[in-house]
Amino acid sequence: MTDAKQVAQDSLPLITVVIPTYNDWEDLLRCITALQEQTYPSEKYEVIVANNNPKNTKPRWLDNFLTIKVIDVEIPGSYAARNAALKIATGDVIAFTDSDCTPEKDWLMQGISHLLLGHDRVAGHVALYFENERRSVAELYEKIFAFQQKRNAQNGESVTANLFTWKSLFTDVGFFDDSLMSGGDLQWNRRASKLGKTISYAEECVVYHPTRATLKELLRKKKRISRGAVAAGLIKKSDYFIRGLVPPVFVIPRIFKTHGLTFIQKLSVFGICYLLKVYSVFQVYGYIMGLGKQTRR
Repeated sequence: MTDAKQVAQDSLPLITVVIPTYNDWEDLLRCITALQEQTYPSEKYEVIVANNNPKNTKPRWLDNFLTIKVIDVEIPGSYAARNAALKIATGDVIAFTDSDCTPEKDWLMQGISHLLLGHDRVAGHVALYFENERRSVAELYEKIFAFQQKRNAQNGESVTANLFTWKSLFTDVGFFDDSLMSGGDLQWNRRASKLGKTISYAEECVVYHPTRATLKELLRKKKRISRGAVAAGLIKKSDYFIRGLVPPVFVIPRIFKTHGLTFIQKLSVFGICYLLKVYSVFQVYGYIMGLGKQTRR
């Protein structure tokens, strides 16, 4: 097995880092700054930023990063933006992250090291951090449940907040479904796994992501994910509604084994879990009914 750290610099594969963004230039600056400080040789990677709102023109500070290529993508959705970047990518390896993520300095080196161990895909770790000292219940919920990349990899999946893959896989698997607003990364990975493409979890391959601080943000995310899951065919509606109204007792062990939370905080997090579960049912039902009305028309 090969480790990237043991490979001669001129033999290291070229990486294309793909970052979709939508009205998020401030976070993107932090992300790109971190990419400029990578331990991976600078001549061995390129960065493509896919701006999903062409009306929001790129800020002037982007011109200071001569190695960053910015493309405008009019088709709505992050998967359409990623597909557009993939079509002009020159790297043998594609590294996906998001504009609100901040990669560790050895992110690229760690991702390549795991790929060179013989894997087709690498699901990197997404570490959550709190932006405020006082933690809201929404933030505590996120810390426990968001971005379960180890579990994703065990299921043959990964989110694109931290995913490495060989570019050649897109020839075999195809591109992301650009009609989806959410769930397209999990859907693509499931297709890859069905074709026998391997995936490994890399705890040392880290990007940082801020927690969502309010219930409103959690509900917005749940709405997007729930409707995206229906569109991607990831939800079987036959028994989803009944199961969705049952309290999520299966999360109790994970919540109550979490250190550093008071009993009241743990109860509050459980309450958030149940609320989001029920909310998801109504979002799925509303989305399906909406599709039915469109079909009848």
